Amino acid sequence: MKRVFILLLILVIPFFAFAEDMFLQESAHYRIFSDRSEADAAQLAQRMEAYYRLFNNLTHFSDTGLPAKMTLKSFSSKSRFDEYLKRLIPQSRNSFVFIQYRDPSKSELLIYLDENKTLSEEMLIHHGFIQFFKTFIPQPPLWLLKGLALYLEKSQYSPKENRAVFRDNHAWVPYIKELSKLETLGDGQSQLLSFEKLFTLETDAANVQSSVFYPQAWGFLHFLLSEENSRYSRILWDALSALDKARGLEENSLTAYNRTIPWYNQEILLHDFLRHVDSIMTFSDYVTQGVETYKLGDLSTAKGLFLEAQGLEENNPVPYYYLGLIAYSEKEYTGAEYYYNYALNLGAEPALCLYALGINAFADKRMEDALKYLVEAMEKDPSGYETKAKELISIIEKEGAGGR
Repeated sequence: MKRVFILLLILVIPFFAFAEDMFLQESAHYRIFSDRSEADAAQLAQRMEAYYRLFNNLTHFSDTGLPAKMTLKSFSSKSRFDEYLKRLIPQSRNSFVFIQYRDPSKSELLIYLDENKTLSEEMLIHHGFIQFFKTFIPQPPLWLLKGLALYLEKSQYSPKENRAVFRDNHAWVPYIKELSKLETLGDGQSQLLSFEKLFTLETDAANVQSSVFYPQAWGFLHFLLSEENSRYSRILWDALSALDKARGLEENSLTAYNRTIPWYNQEILLHDFLRHVDSIMTFSDYVTQGVETYKLGDLSTAKGLFLEAQGLEENNPVPYYYLGLIAYSEKEYTGAEYYYNYALNLGAEPALCLYALGINAFADKRMEDALKYLVEAMEKDPSGYETKAKELISIIEKEGAGGR
């Protein structure tokens, strides 16, 4: 997965006239412009303040260190975004862009709605964090900047609670696992960067080595922030406290490295990092182990595994279907019906879910519902479910179900 992130340092005076027809909403830390409505600007300001709290829960920057409110401009279309951006730089971008000036009050994050008139939450978080970090520390080490942006980007905003909810980002797991595998082979195929290289890599080198740098930066932050590796978390906090807004990239990177890694046995640190990478479970891992433990009858463990899988891919129907099976096995028929219907709504095989709903309703002595579901299952997939459904329907009818 190759991703190139572009950060622009522009020395010219920004073009403000375009924003005259935009609605402005100010909050504690942001100046939000929207070309749609004042309400849209207000909602976006509320969202960004929630993300500010999420970001600062990791960095612990003092509000007194914020040199100016951060400016964000939101455009209702990619064409409007391009039109404004081309007034600043003679290029178009396919992602959000943070334009950084020497004067932080002039810097701005530019975002847009896609063709479906929706906002990419992932890009908003990723580039929003870059804006946040570089407003406090204009030239931070790249592994901290990019690694934390990747670490956070799957988080979500909850309007009901008005807070940002952290979600683990496992998109990079296959890539860091592959790099880790080559490292542990010990046959000279290692591709991982040394800790010193990781900490001090500059922009051009990071882009050239992006297939290694980005998964390793994400993986190392994941390692440092994992509870089981709490003794290493000081590396992150010491690196952050070593940064100075007046220093350049090279000096900040070297300072963060010198105050952290040399104090540890690097062979042991690498071993523990690789062991952590190996222990990270993907969605597929959770589902596979969940199915195995379910078949063995360990319902409690299986339930925990499927809940973990659900947390990683909340729109995947598989965990919900199995959670339905577990609830049914525990005679929690209302819960089973909820999970089966949820799986069905997320795109699970209709006949499979309808047949399960039929069996569940039958066990719950809701015979009329059972008949309805079983008939629907047969209609959806006659070859797969007609025989089984008819057997159960026959039993229901013999018992005089459904008022017959």
